[in-house]
Amino acid sequence: MRRLTYIFVFFLLIWSGARAAETAQEAYDQRNYAAAFALWQPQAAAGDPQAQTALGSLFASGRGVTRDDDQAVAWFRKAAEQDFPPGQFALGGMYLQGRGVPANAGQAAFWLQKAADKDVTLAQLYLSEMYEAGTGVPKDAEKAKYWKDKADIGLKALLPANVLKQLK
Repeated sequence: MRRLTYIFVFFLLIWSGARAAETAQEAYDQRNYAAAFALWQPQAAAGDPQAQTALGSLFASGRGVTRDDDQAVAWFRKAAEQDFPPGQFALGGMYLQGRGVPANAGQAAFWLQKAADKDVTLAQLYLSEMYEAGTGVPKDAEKAKYWKDKADIGLKALLPANVLKQLK
């Protein structure tokens, strides 16, 4: 019986954590950014990379909190270091823009590469452009084409067929 109680408590904790995440996303979707922050913050502090990325985004955009690029980078880095692709993409973007960290195209390419390897379409697109221009990576037309082709596949999967027809 005691074992069943522990299992029940364990699942209750998992469910309540998942429900809080849904509620935070719902609050965000309803533009109640302060509520989203309040709900994501404990999860982020507990190490949840999705919540860490969400907090980083709030700090980067100044939604629900005062805009703070240093805080955004700190949260994105925590998620990125846990191998969370959206956190890697966001951290790469901060390095590319020089927000919260000195602009560093090499570091941007490092983090964008990690996200691109995990099929983050926008990271693939950025990486393609970086290889095309030689920004943070050696100029390489073959790698630029490779990442552009991968990004195109990802974009096609995201866009409805009627939009794709208009782009041709």
